[in-house]
Amino acid sequence: MESVSVPQAPASMSIPASIPASAPTSTPAPADVLRAGRGDLDTLVALGLERLEAGDARTAAAFARAAHFVDDARIAPVRLLGQALAALGEHREAVDLLRGVLDTPRAANEPALAQGPLDEVGTRIALAWALCALTRANEAIVEFERAVRLAPRSSAALAGLGDALAQAKRYPEALDTLNRAIGLDVQYGPAYTALGRTLTEVGRAQAALKPLERALALDTGRGAPAVALGQALVRLGRLGEALPWFNRAIAIEPACAEAFRHLGRTLAALRFDKEALDCIRAARTLRHGDWPDTWMDEAGLHLRRGDFRAGWRAYEKREFAQRLANAVPPMWNGDDAIEGESLLLIAEQGLGDTLQFIRFAPRVAALGAKVTVEVQPPLRDLLRRCFAQTQVDVIARDDPRPDYTRQNSLVGMPYALQEDPATYARDVPYLFADADRLPHWRAELDAHAARAGLAAPRMRVGLVASGNPQFKLDADRSMPLAEMAPLFARTDIQWVVVQPELRERDRTALDAHPAVWWTGDALRDFDDTAALLASLDLVISVDTGVAHLSGAMGRPVWILLPYFGDWRWQHDRDDSPWYPSARLFRQPQPKDWASVVAALGAALADFPI
Repeated sequence: MESVSVPQAPASMSIPASIPASAPTSTPAPADVLRAGRGDLDTLVALGLERLEAGDARTAAAFARAAHFVDDARIAPVRLLGQALAALGEHREAVDLLRGVLDTPRAANEPALAQGPLDEVGTRIALAWALCALTRANEAIVEFERAVRLAPRSSAALAGLGDALAQAKRYPEALDTLNRAIGLDVQYGPAYTALGRTLTEVGRAQAALKPLERALALDTGRGAPAVALGQALVRLGRLGEALPWFNRAIAIEPACAEAFRHLGRTLAALRFDKEALDCIRAARTLRHGDWPDTWMDEAGLHLRRGDFRAGWRAYEKREFAQRLANAVPPMWNGDDAIEGESLLLIAEQGLGDTLQFIRFAPRVAALGAKVTVEVQPPLRDLLRRCFAQTQVDVIARDDPRPDYTRQNSLVGMPYALQEDPATYARDVPYLFADADRLPHWRAELDAHAARAGLAAPRMRVGLVASGNPQFKLDADRSMPLAEMAPLFARTDIQWVVVQPELRERDRTALDAHPAVWWTGDALRDFDDTAALLASLDLVISVDTGVAHLSGAMGRPVWILLPYFGDWRWQHDRDDSPWYPSARLFRQPQPKDWASVVAALGAALADFPI
């Protein structure tokens, strides 16, 4: 196998000496395969299944093709080939093949398949895993549920269903299903791996370590348990400790694309950018170039370094953009004139992304397009009001769509417009508060100050410590409110927690500081939020929609970032090309919010009023 050299990291952060430059291509010659099976279909299928279970999917595929050549009416070779293609990372081809064969009735002269990997249960499980790899979790859930109905006591089917439920963010159901799988077979290692992975995703990485250690002891022939343990350690901020586990996965399974991907992501967090990029690209190579998530990883790496041209180019290869590229009406990505066209821009990602990227909609309209932006329902009224005097119409996802001739994602506009990053903030502020709501919120602030005994606070500061708990990296970006205790003690500041919900741990923290006002459900919508933000002297927020709203309004906002922050905040800077009024505060080490709060305290003393 060809390989490329990787420069050495410090000894405590070992990385592979080489990584694949191309996926392995060696397969047995057809004549060798036929001789091995002596031309007998059942022998060829048995040999192929043996190689598949041994991790040699390429040879398994060769045996399957030879068996299909012997008798193209039999379904067993096709099922074997579909499973081998899935193991090789050729997931789209595997899905098409497995779905087709499941819809094909068994020939009259074909014996029933023995219970095992090639029966209907095994085939549906293989199909579901291929769908999971394509991030088509809801379709995978359907197939796993069918497998469970056929084999209610199958730990493999239940463990797969739990994994798919977790991918669909149905975490309580996922955990319950995975525990049922373990209850049926306490020796089934993949169920422990899936349980550990799910616990990590819901922010319980410490609890994930025990099932993952069990998985390592039971499932010794696959790299997946070591990858999952590495991911848990990354979530715990133990990046250096995670690297050897990704290496162990690669040693067990040299073509383990997931191991290379997460090794690359961890190296990126440790600022080994070149090595990280090599690993991410190797992961994609092992999936035959068909892995949109790795393009997102690569885009993030470039964008964090300020290489916007390379970053946006890679970003356009994410899954949503690939789907739009084949959609009708056709996608507009800047390759041709948009004048005279009706363009639909779709809010693809979170609320913060919409607030950040909607700045580009009027710029496209200025090129002569009739622009409609489809946004999340909670943002519609705010954005419709703010863009009422422009050539941009705003609708919600559940509103009827107007006729349109072209379409794209809102986050695809930087690539389409190819603007100098120095111009990204030229229109700030582009969002603003409803003037009719300002008196109400100023009166509310005065009333709270009086109730809290804050006779004349020097400043009013809004705080957002956590975001949507369903966000995959929420455990990294959200901060326990208890960390703010040293600053809550200051009597010259009126603190206002600007978030609709509080976690239980944060409710307990606020009980110790009754002078801090939590707005709760008093904020009815984003127009209320905008009016409150406009009434404050400063907003301090972790990386949430409120941070973006404050920045888009041009309000002073201090954004608190984890050690390895999102790509949009780049590396090593305390300002932002997106929001001139923003100041960035970064963790100096993973999970170190105490240092961030100390820096906030020093900065508050110097804040001009």
